[in-house]
Amino acid sequence: MDGTTRARPLPEMDGKTGVWRTSVAGDPFPYESLAPPLPRPTTREWVQFAVLLVGTIVSTATLPQGGLAFAFTLLGILFCHEMGHYLVARHYRVRASLPYFLPFPLSPLGTFGAVIFLRQRIRTRRVLFDVGIAGPLAGIPPTLVAVWWGLAHSPVSDRAVSEGLSGAHFGMSLLLSFATHLLHPELQGGEVIRLHPVAIAGWAGLFVTSLNLIPIGQLDGGHILYGILGAKARKVSFVLAAALAVAGFWFPGWWVLLAFLLVTRLKHPSTDDEHVPLGRARVLLGVLTLLFFLLTFVPHPFDLS
Repeated sequence: MDGTTRARPLPEMDGKTGVWRTSVAGDPFPYESLAPPLPRPTTREWVQFAVLLVGTIVSTATLPQGGLAFAFTLLGILFCHEMGHYLVARHYRVRASLPYFLPFPLSPLGTFGAVIFLRQRIRTRRVLFDVGIAGPLAGIPPTLVAVWWGLAHSPVSDRAVSEGLSGAHFGMSLLLSFATHLLHPELQGGEVIRLHPVAIAGWAGLFVTSLNLIPIGQLDGGHILYGILGAKARKVSFVLAAALAVAGFWFPGWWVLLAFLLVTRLKHPSTDDEHVPLGRARVLLGVLTLLFFLLTFVPHPFDLS
């Protein structure tokens, strides 16, 4: 050893991508704190946010037996989910759009959910993991509150009434089935629960969370799995894509999701630095979050007949 202290290499910005890189290949330090400050959302972005928000309120509130209780509960869940992504992205100075709600009156839920757009490559797998998992972690608590409160206020009936909106019958996940038996132990064969609008919104929140946690492609689960496994996660994505193709024979909606995943790129893009360690705590949190997907997954989500 020569006794001199080597300084950590200074970061350099790629002029084309705006991504901060270190001058030494393989340097383990991501330099998130040295990224330039992000600009505030523009007036145009706020107008787009407001227009889509109002449209989604209208498309969800006008559903039969839905109303404002359903609309605002569901939008609150979606907002929490997307703001989780947005705030963590801002924390790491990753350029991201505002959350945009997607109204869709033809859907039994009145919406396609909500999205944000990341406008740059992710610097490290750790940043990717944190941004990806923040949405589900922010959305799960209000979803569970809605399910619990909604089921507690849902009456039991011995008539063959619909459990959902406009004659739609919604499937039961393991978690929802457990909550139903816990809150309605008196439920007997032939009896059904007339779901309160807040309970329907809770069901929708679980469904959206489950979809996003599928560990494939650009979904939240895909980000989480890539953060844990790196490039090895791509093999899992292709296996699950084949499983979705088969599942489509039971519920054609899975073919729609698969088509969306193919359009948005099934193969997860790499990060700028694949070598920054994730840490045991993040790996454990990621595994537990992906297990939540198993508790909320519904092979046949709803039947409109």
